[in-house]
Amino acid sequence: MLFKHMLKANRVAWLQYYEKSLTYSCVERLSQLNSPLYLVYGAKDFINHHLRFYQNYPHQLTVVKKVSH
Repeated sequence: MLFKHMLKANRVAWLQYYEKSLTYSCVERLSQLNSPLYLVYGAKDFINHHLRFYQNYPHQLTVVKKVSH
């Protein structure tokens, strides 16, 4: 179902979306957060390096062992 929908989509728009998402960063906006975060990461997740950015902000963190994203 998702694949069929993707075939109908504008491929140029999707390419632009993915290119932007590869370089997007909201780190400079973290100080503007007014609500707590609940972070869930897999212990094998390749994006664990982002955790250091959240250390100074109210949050709950769960790291699920033996799983990735």
